[in-house]
Amino acid sequence: MDLGYLRKSRVTAVAKGAVSAADQEAAIRRLAGDDVELLVDWGMSGGKRDRPEWVRLRAAVAAGQVGVVYSYDFSRIGRDLPETLDFLKLCEAHGTAVRTAKDGELTNLGATDSLLRDILGRINQWQRELSEERSLESNVTRKARGDAMGSAGFGHRFARQDGKVVREPDEAATAIVRVVLDAYRKCGSILGTCKILNAANIPPPQVIGRAAKAAREGQESDDPVVTPGHEPRWWTRTVSRIIEREAPELLPLRAAGKGRRERSGDARLAKLLRCHCGATMTPKMGRGSQQYYCSHGSVSDRASHPRLTVTESHILPWIIAEWGHYREPEDEAPTPGRDKVKERVELTARRVRVGEAFIDGAFDRDESRRRIDAIDRELAALNPPPRIVPLQLGRDGRIVTRVDLDLDFANWPARKLNDVLRSLIAYVELDTTYRPVRAEWRDPAWRSAD
Repeated sequence: MDLGYLRKSRVTAVAKGAVSAADQEAAIRRLAGDDVELLVDWGMSGGKRDRPEWVRLRAAVAAGQVGVVYSYDFSRIGRDLPETLDFLKLCEAHGTAVRTAKDGELTNLGATDSLLRDILGRINQWQRELSEERSLESNVTRKARGDAMGSAGFGHRFARQDGKVVREPDEAATAIVRVVLDAYRKCGSILGTCKILNAANIPPPQVIGRAAKAAREGQESDDPVVTPGHEPRWWTRTVSRIIEREAPELLPLRAAGKGRRERSGDARLAKLLRCHCGATMTPKMGRGSQQYYCSHGSVSDRASHPRLTVTESHILPWIIAEWGHYREPEDEAPTPGRDKVKERVELTARRVRVGEAFIDGAFDRDESRRRIDAIDRELAALNPPPRIVPLQLGRDGRIVTRVDLDLDFANWPARKLNDVLRSLIAYVELDTTYRPVRAEWRDPAWRSAD
């Protein structure tokens, strides 16, 4: 079989000197006819050796399944000279010819033609390396000038006002953002939102951004933003990012039906430490000790504060000392009712029937949620949840419970200790030097003044 290879590293609305997918495909079909199968690596740098279709092409040649490989020019095959020369040797070893529309034959050449081909390949690699150097220099210049780096997020754009870069709404995308939020309110799920937007042919962010850039530059381009033959679509990651940025208050709707429980992981203080900027500290292992860092801090000049870490051994003694102020509640935990078993069974069966009726389309999501909430309130009234009675810390530094009166603190699993701590304390606030200054107890009555 014969294969045609198309590639373009940067997919933008206007790319000077670049050849569109339509031009590359037309040149290959003029050279090979309509029976050639096209392999496309769109948005892939020529210096990458793990391009999906490139790996597939090499495997097909190594298996002896390819007669001729067609491409637009030598640079479309790649801009890594050792890799491309190795590929050409592979083709020659298996009797596969490599032909391009611009540069002609690339295999089975004489000494002079091989030298010219290698020089051309070295020029292609030099162009890639020069582009990378200029990109790095441009980033340094932009940071020094105060330009905003990265994307402003769909629905917004960066603009310069009074010498400062500010984030402002983008009129071209604001209407699409409202459609996304309305679709999410309607279905209550990220995946359902994607299905609604794709069924309604709502243009995704890459199409809107490409059209806006072309309009600003006064030019048009028919270059696709994804692999040719695949239309741009809405994906769950894109939708979730828009909702998290524009309307985070809607996100509990997504998790409400799942009943998911937060997992503390293997760190004793997971989800307990709060940075002075208000963010929850993230645990990580570093140099043999458990550490915590704030994700809002980094080396970037756009971060809230520098990225610093604090070790668990630095914070844990203070928390244990705070734990020593725990005071046993005077009232006992209520005993769950035992004479309401029949009513609980009936209510549980009703809850199941409501879910089945919703699946069958008897009523919409809002009505289903209203009925289930009403049943849950009746279930809660039958058996009130017992009051949490946390563990106590003895004077000798050991944890004392009603069941186990001699449990060594040091031997506790991290997750179990974390669960106990979080049943007592909502969070521990740290100052700018990452020292604990205050603990927010879940019930202020649990903490004694002494």
